[in-house]
Amino acid sequence: MSEAVILIATPIDSTPAGGFIRDAKLLPYFSKGFERQGFSTVIYIPVNSIVSATKLAIKGLEVNEAFKAVIRNLYDNVRRSGVDASFMDEALAESLSLLKWELNHEEPSIKVVSKIMGFGYLYTHRIKSTEEVLLRKFKKFISSSYDKILFVYSMNENIEHFASLANLVKASKLSAGIMLQSPLYTYSTLFSLSEPRLTARIASWQLNNYLRSIFIDITHKGFLKLIQAVSPAPLTESYDLVDIARRHGVEISIPVPANAFDKEILSYRNLQEKEPVAVYFGRLSPAKGVYDLLYIWRRVEKTLPKAKLMLVGSFLSEKVEKEFKDLRFRLGLKNIEYLGYFKHRKELFKRVAEAKVLVYPSHQDAFPLTVLEAVALGLLCVAYDIPALRYVYREVPSVTLVRKGDIESMSRALVEALKTDYKGYLSVQENPKLLRFLEIYGSWENVANAELSGILRHLRE
Repeated sequence: MSEAVILIATPIDSTPAGGFIRDAKLLPYFSKGFERQGFSTVIYIPVNSIVSATKLAIKGLEVNEAFKAVIRNLYDNVRRSGVDASFMDEALAESLSLLKWELNHEEPSIKVVSKIMGFGYLYTHRIKSTEEVLLRKFKKFISSSYDKILFVYSMNENIEHFASLANLVKASKLSAGIMLQSPLYTYSTLFSLSEPRLTARIASWQLNNYLRSIFIDITHKGFLKLIQAVSPAPLTESYDLVDIARRHGVEISIPVPANAFDKEILSYRNLQEKEPVAVYFGRLSPAKGVYDLLYIWRRVEKTLPKAKLMLVGSFLSEKVEKEFKDLRFRLGLKNIEYLGYFKHRKELFKRVAEAKVLVYPSHQDAFPLTVLEAVALGLLCVAYDIPALRYVYREVPSVTLVRKGDIESMSRALVEALKTDYKGYLSVQENPKLLRFLEIYGSWENVANAELSGILRHLRE
């Protein structure tokens, strides 16, 4: 009897999407792990997630170029992983042609993709209608290729993935699990000062209501068996998810480690004596503390006039970029260098490793890879004390956490880190606790094994 596990994933590591990169890193290990148990691995890639990846890849490229680059990367990663990808060549290509038409229907620019990727009922309707075309074909493929499907597992919680999981398990009455890399649904936007637009808040409320409704549906019907999370943050920030899951006997676990950095990063680890240079790299958005950063740096400049701040990444929107630049001008800040977005991660690592300190005033995160990579590169790190960072980094000697939103304390901690003498800096970087942390979190195989152990418990139920 041929038995298989279905993985819902978007293994694309050519775009700056942490969830997609994580899928790409873990997929080969998952495939080998299931193979050792005698099971095949079949991948389902939501076509709507291709639009998300194309949107991220479109910077500096035409839509067609970005689309082709994403598809090429996707196919390479899937085929290298050893999963059953035979379905992709026919059904996926047909569905992607529809999305390609949407991307080129108007002027091929980021604005077109942004419109397509709108929130609210229109977005959920487009996801369901577009995805159903592919899901119908996928179900026929599965029924003709395998005697039994043991489990359906979504490797992340994006709406495209979770909606596809719900469709599959309800139609075929299958057991399922999911990894939460971020909250599955949250209503924090309704009260967020970073989103002043009422229409955006309403749209977010609609979207999260949709996600919560399908979560309740598949949980109440007994299909959802396992919820894993990269830290406690996605669980606690998902409103009433934990209470609902526990009432229906769903297993909840947090694998350790739940994320990793690429070992090649260690070749860029720079422990030389450094100038007082701080860096922020990642998405430049209000939620990541982009405005806090300027107020923090104003205090640093007054104490350390020669200190320098490097910014790396893309702004969330043109509006955020304009507000950031206006605020910087009003505060009279001079020693800030914006380097933009690096397409090649090797170039990113080389540049970031030149800095002495990472400043990371993020207000919300599930498991920030920015901090993990900075630790691996040999930086001291100063960040807000939010649940995800506290859970992962509280005992890491190179990471200092301060109360969220406390600009004064953050600036003082940053000044102290920038002033650290070379002897003190080396003492931190050579601390056995830090070296042990790097050993544990420097292996994607460790991550895969921890996550797989949770899945394997449910395959024979």
